[in-house]
Amino acid sequence: MSYTNGWTAIADASKCFHNYQTLPEERELIGIIHPTTGEHLWYVGLPMGFVNSPSIACRFGEGILNLPREESPVYQGVRRLENTWRTALQTGKYNADIGHGYVFEQANGRPVAIVFGFVDDFFVHALTWSDCVDGLNTFMDLMVRLGLICQPVKTSPPAQVQKYCCFIYDTRGTPWLYIPPNKIARCIASATYLKSRPRIEHLSRLSLAVVTGVLQPIVAATPQHSGQVHLHALCNDLHRMEEVGHLQGAAKCHATVSLSAPSLLGLQWWIHHLEEHPGATTCRAHTRNGIVIKWGDGSGTSTGGTTELYPLSADEHEQNPNVELWMGVWHAKVKPYSSNWREARTILQALLQEVNIDRLRDTTVFVITDNLVSYYVVNSGSSRSPGLHALVEEIKTLTVQLGCRLEAVHAPGTLMIEQGTDGLSRGLWLTEERRSSNINQQLFQAVPYSPTLGRWACDFLRLPEQAFSCH
Repeated sequence: MSYTNGWTAIADASKCFHNYQTLPEERELIGIIHPTTGEHLWYVGLPMGFVNSPSIACRFGEGILNLPREESPVYQGVRRLENTWRTALQTGKYNADIGHGYVFEQANGRPVAIVFGFVDDFFVHALTWSDCVDGLNTFMDLMVRLGLICQPVKTSPPAQVQKYCCFIYDTRGTPWLYIPPNKIARCIASATYLKSRPRIEHLSRLSLAVVTGVLQPIVAATPQHSGQVHLHALCNDLHRMEEVGHLQGAAKCHATVSLSAPSLLGLQWWIHHLEEHPGATTCRAHTRNGIVIKWGDGSGTSTGGTTELYPLSADEHEQNPNVELWMGVWHAKVKPYSSNWREARTILQALLQEVNIDRLRDTTVFVITDNLVSYYVVNSGSSRSPGLHALVEEIKTLTVQLGCRLEAVHAPGTLMIEQGTDGLSRGLWLTEERRSSNINQQLFQAVPYSPTLGRWACDFLRLPEQAFSCH
């Protein structure tokens, strides 16, 4: 989470995971044999290149960061403010500038400073320059107290544009995540190399794995991680079990593979996207212009849905705004398709209606469906079914075109009937007297506490039952 117009400082704790000691009983398993003397040596601290060093260092680092959160006022909140879609629907109040979720405020009314780390790289962020300086000073004092060294060359003072973990964080306005130019050039060159090869010419799976591995880390800098949708076919080509299932070890990497047509289209999307869009917003600030809720249902013969717009203004906000209705009949050629395909096609149809209206820009659009498969594939961005995945690609592409943020929400079929969309998918118009009031607010209400829910949560999280109570 980053703040609009916020400030960020970066610190690098030099080789900090060498300071985390290994257990004596583990050392026989974590060692090397000296290449000249043949002497057997073991690591007393987490070694460089050890597969578990990053994850262990992250856990230790998170424990370290709890100290400034407990001791420094700039990291402590005296009030908790709910800034979520639930408050936006109920009151019309939502501040996209301070992030999404529960926001903790300091005594001065400003949101608290944020600090997090990845292995030995630490990120200090605050709304104002002075809060960021205080947060960085607190962090640096803690490093000295713990005996860790932060190299001056890798420590960046508060600024609104910072490079962190191979990305450029820009908070001069709405927070954005940019891909550095050298990484863009490498990705375009790698994708172009694969795409330019003749289809009849095979390439090693190792080459395909390298290019996929180059593109995968920058998915976070594509709108709503839409890049993952266009890596799906490449991953399928890479892991065709019928071709490599009988091979072992390095033989799998050196086996040859031919790229499918969907993979070539995916590479074309990546090349075009990186040339035109070097980054994406990292926050849910698309809610700035309001919330749009679209219910949709696709039956065996028909489809239909509703649209409701909620402005983010306490004066203009209505808990039960005017509702727009639509319905249609499936073409005969749709008959062979599954019910999951029809439900996903209904989501796409609801978005296609907005193409020429241009009212969804900088909004969050909730599509409500009673189909679990559609809910999962739209939110995850992929499906093993070629037909469903093609729909997901169209939905994600259209979302970027409309300039909105899309969130799929699952609702039980009984709620779909009560809301009236189920009738629309069966040719029954929704009349005013049949319309339920505040049903969208009910959908986003928090689940109330109950002893049964508390016991389930304790079992799931492996906590004592006293951890959850009605308070």
